[in-house]
Amino acid sequence: MPCDCFYNIKEVMIKIFMGRLKMELKSLNRMPYNNRNYKKDDQNPKVTNSDTSIWLGTRNLKVTNPGGSILPGTGDPEVTNSDINPLFDFRDPEFEKEYENLSLGRPRYVELSPEEQIDVSALLADLGEEGKTYNGIKVDPNPDWINPNKGTLLYSIPGKLFRDDNSIPIMLSADYENGKITRIARNIDPEALAVNLALYGNEQLPLLDKINEFLGLPEPTEDLINKERILEQRREQERAELAKVTEREGRWISNDNGELVRTNQPRNSTYDIRGANEVLQGQYSIKQAEDSRYMQTFGIGPCVALTLYDNETRTGVMAHIDSPEKVENSTPVIIRQLQQQGIDPEDLEARIIGGRTELSEEIIRNLNQSLSQYNVPIVEEDILGNSSRAIMMDLNDGEVYDYLEDKSIQETLKVQQPIDLEWLTKIGQSLIRQK
Repeated sequence: MPCDCFYNIKEVMIKIFMGRLKMELKSLNRMPYNNRNYKKDDQNPKVTNSDTSIWLGTRNLKVTNPGGSILPGTGDPEVTNSDINPLFDFRDPEFEKEYENLSLGRPRYVELSPEEQIDVSALLADLGEEGKTYNGIKVDPNPDWINPNKGTLLYSIPGKLFRDDNSIPIMLSADYENGKITRIARNIDPEALAVNLALYGNEQLPLLDKINEFLGLPEPTEDLINKERILEQRREQERAELAKVTEREGRWISNDNGELVRTNQPRNSTYDIRGANEVLQGQYSIKQAEDSRYMQTFGIGPCVALTLYDNETRTGVMAHIDSPEKVENSTPVIIRQLQQQGIDPEDLEARIIGGRTELSEEIIRNLNQSLSQYNVPIVEEDILGNSSRAIMMDLNDGEVYDYLEDKSIQETLKVQQPIDLEWLTKIGQSLIRQK
């Protein structure tokens, strides 16, 4: 028969699991779409006086804030007087229209028929493992790990990233199988691709004629070339700005002169406090100490948390930001709501906490720029790195703490007999010897 200790261990594990399950269910009650009268697929949701409002990460929404102002967007969904609000990510319709026009009628990729497939056996042998550079464009073979007869040719410009968000290093790819090109795909819009091929390539660039033919690229006119040069200057400026943010990795606190200085001193920490106002990803909350003393959020990295605090009214703001666009669209909304409560932005204390190196620099840069527009002083930055953070703000004084999320499990175990790990080890060794 099995040893009785296994039943004791099983009982303890079940209780631990039930404690965690209870905590997760409690967390689910704070998630978006928790209103029982609202379904995610509904077209016209309306949520009022809820602790957590619906997620508004899409376009075409009309949102009424507690002060009655109409926020950007159109449509029927409405959120009023909610304690926790969604951050806004409205797209510029003119930009989207322009982007759609650029790609109109021009395929993003083309699958080649057997008759159209191009033999590149000699080219692959010439490229070797390291690839070759043709003027300013490098062509790299990227063989399939499983099937060596398959792979992709990657076209890039060393040191250059594409699109305004600097997220695309590869501008073009061509799949091959058994020495023949089977698919050609572009990763950037057709105008940008045509201009970059003209500016950085040469007549020896592999497949140049076929790329233009199959993808239907426009003629790289002088106007398009000038436009690309202007965009490249903007990208270089953006990369320089983001590099400065990367250099600030670490914790900075304000000195007596209001300047941020680097410090190695960690924030004070506390445990997860039950009943604290929880702000989830993509949300923000505005609270006063008399309503709810504590606000908290977790999982900030690569997300970034922004806290604002007004000492006179003991009003605090916490936002959990997961995209740069939400900074630009949400900061004016938050500031306007605070102004409607009689709070001067210059009296606020801002803290920027979280992020992950090489992923969150743009969010942090945008936060600094947005706060600067309203002359909001930043008293602390604790940014980037490779770890996730969980923070809690005390609305009595605006102080921000790191907090540990496993307090609930510890409390669940307190009612049980403490688990003796040494005893469990001895039992395990005994069973091994018996076997």
